[in-house]
Amino acid sequence: MMGLPDCREITRLVLEGEDRPLGHAERLTVRAHYLICKGCTNFGKQVELMRRASKHWRSYSGNSDGGNSDGGNSGSGNNDSGNNDSGNNDRSGSTDN
Repeated sequence: MMGLPDCREITRLVLEGEDRPLGHAERLTVRAHYLICKGCTNFGKQVELMRRASKHWRSYSGNSDGGNSDGGNSGSGNNDSGNNDSGNNDRSGSTDN
């Protein structure tokens, strides 16, 4: 009989669950570990939050590839390096004048 999985194994499973569906035994293992480990439970919640935020960002940007078609500068809110990109938005509005 194998021992219970440690936090490192649970972390690996949680992250793999982002790339592929976990099997029934894997899901059960993760959920059982969550019952006894607050740190892994928090990590799982953080991964879920990031997954949802990513999904929301993709739908917000209107780009199915995560908004990276222009190098990720569009709508990034980064005013330091985005000054040249803001000119792109101004050009689209200047044709109305």
